[in-house]
Amino acid sequence: MQKLMLFLALLLTSDTAQATKTVQATKTVIADVIKPSETATKTIFPKNIVVDGTTNLNGKVTIKPLTALKKTGGAIKGLVNTDRAGTKITTGTGPASVAWSPLSNFIAVANQNSNNVQIFSVDTLGNISSALSSQSTGNVPTAVTWSPNWSTITGGFIAVANNSDNTVQTFHVDASGNLTSVSSQTAGIFPYSVAWSPNKSATTGGFLAVVNNNNSNTIETLSVDTAGNLSSIISSLTTGGSPLSVAFSPIWSATTGGLLAVANSGSNTLQTFAVDISGHLSLVSTAGSASTPDSVAWSPMGNFVAVSNQDGNNIQVFSVDSSGHLSAEAISAQIVGAVPTAVIWSPTWSSVSGGVVGAVSSNCNTLQIFSVDTLGNMTSLQAGYANTGSYPFSAAWSPSGTFIAVANTGANTVQIFNAAAV
Repeated sequence: MQKLMLFLALLLTSDTAQATKTVQATKTVIADVIKPSETATKTIFPKNIVVDGTTNLNGKVTIKPLTALKKTGGAIKGLVNTDRAGTKITTGTGPASVAWSPLSNFIAVANQNSNNVQIFSVDTLGNISSALSSQSTGNVPTAVTWSPNWSTITGGFIAVANNSDNTVQTFHVDASGNLTSVSSQTAGIFPYSVAWSPNKSATTGGFLAVVNNNNSNTIETLSVDTAGNLSSIISSLTTGGSPLSVAFSPIWSATTGGLLAVANSGSNTLQTFAVDISGHLSLVSTAGSASTPDSVAWSPMGNFVAVSNQDGNNIQVFSVDSSGHLSAEAISAQIVGAVPTAVIWSPTWSSVSGGVVGAVSSNCNTLQIFSVDTLGNMTSLQAGYANTGSYPFSAAWSPSGTFIAVANTGANTVQIFNAAAV
């Protein structure tokens, strides 16, 4: 299979005869106008692109940034640069996914074009190191996730989904940030997103959930032992069309298990699945979303999920009851910059005021933050805003709640923003 460039494939439609696509925003948020750093049409690198798993297009995809993005509210303060760019460091080529360690002291970055995963340290001021370690992955790693447990003596684990060789890998990360390959397992066809369950303990390594796109349309679970070794597939179910994101609820029961949410870009649906304590899946609920949902995230209390919709240029919030049933429609929605590619929740939640949700938009290089009340209603005014590097594709909020990491696919950088002052 020819190498898939994640960012380009997401922008292509099912019209395989079209080798280029121009994406423009149709809506903006009201208030002061902030000009993006670039307004000329950009051409992304030529690639052999797989569309629907069958058709190769040897062409270019061009996208046109917004001429202006409108902003409200306060700004997310960069730690070093006065232009709110945040601290940043060069990664491998095509960083597609970024994730924080449980203690917020390391980040892992999966680089889809250089086929490797890197570990960086982040200090308490948000300063990011050069890469501490790097390990080769399978072909086109599109997602990375951390095990929920961390030992200051022995470290922890990460898992990586390799889209083009149909595998999931685990790596050990020691207390100094050094990587060691542990295990590899076949995981469906075109695995795209991977999540680690919150129930890892001294006696169980927990479970991995993987969604497979390019018309395979499945979600699968694998178990992980305490040494990071993967089992074969435990359970597999059909999802909606072209699932692009999977996330575990932070709530887990030792007797009943937990919940998963999946964003299906091809069918414009959001789904929830139950996972029992043996790792077996069952479908709970399906709800319609806006156009092309590509990222899903749970609120800290597990009572809401947020989804970003790249062709809808918005983010939506749905409620989830204790059994995993979604609200029939989104409780609230908010227009964001063009082509949002990741949605994130702050880990901080108040029973009085609620929490905060954010999104990065790849076609206008922005990070936007919105407040969410206890009923799931997003405010119409931004709580925060920042310019990112070129084509931000993945974002993650640190477990401490202090920082936001953004992986910029076009710039080959990762940035750390200080979110505490938002």
